[in-house]
Amino acid sequence: MEKFYECWERYMEAINACPHHGFDTWLLVSYFYDGMSSSMKQLLKTMCGGDFMSKIRRKLWIS
Repeated sequence: MEKFYECWERYMEAINACPHHGFDTWLLVSYFYDGMSSSMKQLLKTMCGGDFMSKIRRKLWIS
């Protein structure tokens, strides 16, 4: 299984290659999260101390 950071780095390389597409950050993170396996989502939930997508939405609204 690919490590989280390896997958994230590859994803960000692809995103950074096409900055002119103008997608919102929250949407790009959502696409990445939706593509994760359920076990990876559970690991991320544990690492974040709660639902990752709820946390990222709150942070993006504050920023």
